[in-house]
Amino acid sequence: MPTSKPEKLAAAILTSVRSRENVRVLYATPSEKLGRTSPKVLDGLEKDIGAGLPPEIRAFYSGAEQLGLVWQEDKGQETKEQPAGWNELCDTDGEFWQKALRPSRDYSKRGGMICIPSAVEVFRKGYWIDRIVPEPSDQEIELDGETFVDKVVFEELYPLDFITTYYCAGLWHNRKAGKWRVVLADGNGADWTNYKTMSVAEYFEQLEKGLGGPRTFVSTWGDEPKEIWALRKEE
Repeated sequence: MPTSKPEKLAAAILTSVRSRENVRVLYATPSEKLGRTSPKVLDGLEKDIGAGLPPEIRAFYSGAEQLGLVWQEDKGQETKEQPAGWNELCDTDGEFWQKALRPSRDYSKRGGMICIPSAVEVFRKGYWIDRIVPEPSDQEIELDGETFVDKVVFEELYPLDFITTYYCAGLWHNRKAGKWRVVLADGNGADWTNYKTMSVAEYFEQLEKGLGGPRTFVSTWGDEPKEIWALRKEE
């Protein structure tokens, strides 16, 4: 389980990464601007999606409106450029990365990235799904040990953490089983079935432990764990 309670997770991660030696913070949501999401907003989102949110998600958003973080193992002052929004921060091919971060970024150095949008952005239909997820179909897919119709899964799938443009951790509501699971997409959202799911608590534990560094997902192909890096040396 995470060391910090979910409502304190964002602040704990930012404090921890800034306290480490030989770490350069390329971007971090200012602590004083973490904000919080009101219970009224969260209640309204639950009404919109027709289901109660996981308690860990409600708690996280009660302590932070969103969370953005990019860092590398390197010395240097914290980068001061501010992205216009979470969608620019996660777009590693976009203008923000090209102008602000890429000149100081070296793929040979380890690092991490967290890009958790606001709860309103996460649970609002339309904006992200057209950009990240291919058009859902009537094809059957295997997910979490069960068979589902592709488009039914996407009706209950929300973006939780844009690890990079290539990888996205999603929050999936398995309505049939009455549970929420974190799932991973690769190939720019082309496939959400290559890795086993995990609980929100397990995912938050990884975030706090690695500060947005490696998230370990287990392959559905051969039970082989794979560390998903935000900033990593390209082969």
